[in-house]
Amino acid sequence: GVAALPMAMLPGPRAHAWGTLLSDTGLPAAPVSGERVRTGGDAPALSGTVVEAEPWRLSVLIDGPAPGTAFLAAEGDGDQVSVSVWLYVYGPDAPAVAAREQSLWQEWLVGRGQSST
Repeated sequence: GVAALPMAMLPGPRAHAWGTLLSDTGLPAAPVSGERVRTGGDAPALSGTVVEAEPWRLSVLIDGPAPGTAFLAAEGDGDQVSVSVWLYVYGPDAPAVAAREQSLWQEWLVGRGQSST
């Protein structure tokens, strides 16, 4: 597998940053294990099945944009919180997909931080 590890800072506290990340990606506010999810709006395309949902972290077995796993997280607390969308993708196209998704998600995440100030 090949990893893409985009991250950015969003205004805190953590519950607020996490809520912003989920709502901006079009993912459910309270995702549950086994639920089929898909990003929407202007977020990069991501689809799959929720494996585990915790208050600040979500793991998804993805089938789009490529087979793999996605981990969405909000970490830290205070005025600025680190949010990340880590992707581990597999298959022959994994290096190209990971490079593309890294760039797409990084730009999108940084845009969230700028638009909310």
